[in-house]
Amino acid sequence: MQNTNVRLDELNASTAAQLDTRVGLGMHPDSLLPHGQTLVDGISGPGETAYASARSAMAAMYSGLSDIEKANTAMLQPVQVGKETKMLVPDNRKAELGAAMEQKFSSVAKTIDRNMAVIDESVAALSQRIQIATSDPNKDRVSNAQIAGEVRQYLREMKNSSERMAFLTKAAEEGDLPVLAAVTSASCYTAGLNRSEHELVKEMSARRFAPRESAQLSAAAKVKDALMAASANFV
Repeated sequence: MQNTNVRLDELNASTAAQLDTRVGLGMHPDSLLPHGQTLVDGISGPGETAYASARSAMAAMYSGLSDIEKANTAMLQPVQVGKETKMLVPDNRKAELGAAMEQKFSSVAKTIDRNMAVIDESVAALSQRIQIATSDPNKDRVSNAQIAGEVRQYLREMKNSSERMAFLTKAAEEGDLPVLAAVTSASCYTAGLNRSEHELVKEMSARRFAPRESAQLSAAAKVKDALMAASANFV
């Protein structure tokens, strides 16, 4: 029997938008479906909040543009232009349409801003959880601080970058939190790493010690990017 995600189904239904061929699919909330299972996994939290907020904003945008298109279509009348008859909004109704469009754009823009702020808060919350999970809980002890310094010195003295990264990859595989925390909690240069290598170590540590939050942070960033791209086209 196939497992169903009832919470995800409910959330998708509550933030649905009727399809309109005149509005681009990139603005439809269902464009975020690939990230739903990751962000809405049955345990409420910032991941679910980010997904719900992104879908709410996308639904508002998509439905808003659909309403504008419907209003424009409803006002079209046959207008003689030279020898041709075209379906246009007559001059005496353009101001009315313009006012309706401005009101709709303003309303949707506020919805986007509000939900974008919530997504930013969710991303920050996930980042904080990862930070806690990948930090040495005993880092303030003198003995732990000393060991962390020795780890970084040991890495600096290795022959090359490949040797350092192999050592740190093994530490991640073995779940050696103190070793990885010694590196991620300090400047990259103190361990003989460059910035790119340091970021890779942080990612390895996050995947090892906060796998759920790490996956959700990546997915939340993607839904935020999708919302920003859609809102750029909206305005």
